[in-house]
Amino acid sequence: MTPSDSTAGRRSRGRSPSSRPLETAFGLFLCSLFLLTGTVTAQDVRVPEKDSLALVAFYHSMNGDNWRNKGGWLTDRVDTWYGVTTENVGTTEAPEYRVVQIELNDNMTQPGTIPPEIGDLEYLTDLVLRGDPALFGEWPMEIENLVNIFEIRTQDTNMSGEIPWTSLAKTSIERIRFQEAKHRGEIPDDVFNDMTQLQRMEISNASLLDEATAAAE
Repeated sequence: MTPSDSTAGRRSRGRSPSSRPLETAFGLFLCSLFLLTGTVTAQDVRVPEKDSLALVAFYHSMNGDNWRNKGGWLTDRVDTWYGVTTENVGTTEAPEYRVVQIELNDNMTQPGTIPPEIGDLEYLTDLVLRGDPALFGEWPMEIENLVNIFEIRTQDTNMSGEIPWTSLAKTSIERIRFQEAKHRGEIPDDVFNDMTQLQRMEISNASLLDEATAAAE
């Protein structure tokens, strides 16, 4: 075979110039399909209206317009809101994303309170609010609806009133940490009997009795 024959053979096995528009169109189709798929996935992350409305109430009651960091709140998808964590509590085939954690530390600049709508976040497992002396008010009784709660922690706040032991006993809470607040009242003697899953309790507050600091591990 002559060099010219070999070159001709390679050309006959190669891609013809006329095939390039087809390849370009197919590439654009794949790119569009990828982008479309990504959009659908993002849509799936959205939480139910019940969770969204509860967080909106939380934002307004906590004076969210004056937070140091309010990234994403009320403007983007809930899973992008600062301090909020969502999780799929459903299956891969039928995903159901719910709010499972709120953690806001040293974020408040104006007085605010925890609203009763907090109890609508039925899949909430962790509520952590630390370093916010602008947090006032009492715990709403609706926290008894947080049936999946694992830990509630507040620190350096001005929350007051009695700790709602009866409401907490209706949850599955395992850790309670109320540190440097203004709660009053007594800790029930049978608190660990009523809260069967409670593993640890830390309370530091001059307004409570001496027994107000307790721990069980």
